[in-house]
Amino acid sequence: MGGVISNYLLEKSRVVKHVKGERNFHIFYQLLAGGSAELLKSLKLVQDCSKYDYLNKDSRSLEGMEDADKFQTVKNAMEIIGFSDAEVTSVLQIVAVVLKLGNIQLSNQFQANGMDACYV
Repeated sequence: MGGVISNYLLEKSRVVKHVKGERNFHIFYQLLAGGSAELLKSLKLVQDCSKYDYLNKDSRSLEGMEDADKFQTVKNAMEIIGFSDAEVTSVLQIVAVVLKLGNIQLSNQFQANGMDACYV
């Protein structure tokens, strides 16, 4: 059995701003579509893409793209290359945190002393 490892340049800016008509990174949609209820609960996620600011801007599904199946493929690939269960969980926790960071809204306000401040 053999394999090929490819390097990809991931556009970090794509997480927070993506081109109209394009989805964000596929792993977000795959996790929500393919993650079990137990996994999503442990990651404090809900399956509804519209609950996440990074996802609810444009198309949620792609024709011919089975996100739930692709999620299982990604998990299997991580196991094949030697990720432990704990490492897979850590990766999914990071994905979940990035997804939830998009829901944080910062606003400005003035403090009593006249200084600018921000609040979440």
